[in-house]
Amino acid sequence: MFDPKEFTIRIASAKQAEEHAKACFEIPYWRVGMSFEQFLEFGYKESQASWAKDNGMLTWVLVRKDDYDGQVYSLLETHRKKGFVKPKNGGQVENGYWYNITAVVTPIRHRGNGYATHLLRLLHYVLLSPSSPGNPPSHIPPFPRHEWGTPPPAVPSDLIEAIPSPCASVLWSDVPTQFYEGCTIGLTGKGYEYRKEWNSRLVFDLDLSGPDMDENSSNGDGWEMIYQKDLEEITSILTSSTKTHLSKLDTSSKPLWTHDPSTAGSLTFIGTRGSFIIPSPRWKDPSRELPLGVRLRPRDGEKGGDIIILIALENFLVEQRLLLTYIHNLLPARVPSLLKMLESVVKETGAPWTQGEIWGFNPADEWVAALAKENGRGVKIDTRDGIRSHVLGVCNYLEGEGEMVDHQMWSWV
Repeated sequence: MFDPKEFTIRIASAKQAEEHAKACFEIPYWRVGMSFEQFLEFGYKESQASWAKDNGMLTWVLVRKDDYDGQVYSLLETHRKKGFVKPKNGGQVENGYWYNITAVVTPIRHRGNGYATHLLRLLHYVLLSPSSPGNPPSHIPPFPRHEWGTPPPAVPSDLIEAIPSPCASVLWSDVPTQFYEGCTIGLTGKGYEYRKEWNSRLVFDLDLSGPDMDENSSNGDGWEMIYQKDLEEITSILTSSTKTHLSKLDTSSKPLWTHDPSTAGSLTFIGTRGSFIIPSPRWKDPSRELPLGVRLRPRDGEKGGDIIILIALENFLVEQRLLLTYIHNLLPARVPSLLKMLESVVKETGAPWTQGEIWGFNPADEWVAALAKENGRGVKIDTRDGIRSHVLGVCNYLEGEGEMVDHQMWSWV
């Protein structure tokens, strides 16, 4: 029988990290048709990506206290993200951090014993106080020594700076949400909270039968494609807009926080990670760069700034659709030409997608109604829920019940 007093959490050694890859490969859904050797190469490419630099991606394992370097019982990854935080009753937006948690897995031989739950419960304390996990901030429930034994040891000193104390940790669940709701902070704190309004999903049909439209088409409103060379400017626009938007929100009842678009690799994470799959899809021309999105600059006298739509033509484990990962400043009048532009992108690249998918939008937004009114689009709006649905859950660490503001797909890992 599982006794939490006998187990602790640590950053995986090189050998223990290999066990994570093996345990992930045990899940057929996560393999996406790759052999084990290809799966390892996929993992290596991810370890070299921009979001993994400076220990931005770490593997954590649950081990026995008396076998610290030995067998692992459950494993996960954290991705460090930059954020913006507006404190309760505060007027100034502050810089902060948060963590995406992914690839939570227990080796088949150890499943059903509560190991993953305990790993996540311990992780809260290490993230909040890596140099002394048994001494969390005063508003956090105390570490339950009587029930869980001695707290985890301090993170190695050379990694302390890589684990700044966060405002929250986030999960995109592919299993019933009750599991992560039980991964509480101590005995009295909350686990991961899920809300329907955070998990909106819109799927629409693409019409690929019409004429192609490019950036110079007279009916195109002037849409431009976004490529890697444009990303620095796009990042600057979105970062400034995100911070400004947060500064205007009311925090009289609770603090608010959001993802900082300048986080390395975040804006293009889904498409970049999808490109690591081996082999590449047959439709992809390796000699041509795939666009990262489309952009419409404001006309003379038009208010509101640039419209920016980021997309992922490739993805790992989301859906076999054109993914609209980030929607910024979309006006309802621009929806028809946007759809034509996106369809031209799909046809020009040879991608096989016949539908588009959007997450984390406000159903009351005017562009949603405009899209729903488009003939032949078969718009379906629902809530992501259940197995393999990537249901967004948040465990907030801010004093005063903080809340995440932006729930769009670009934040997924």
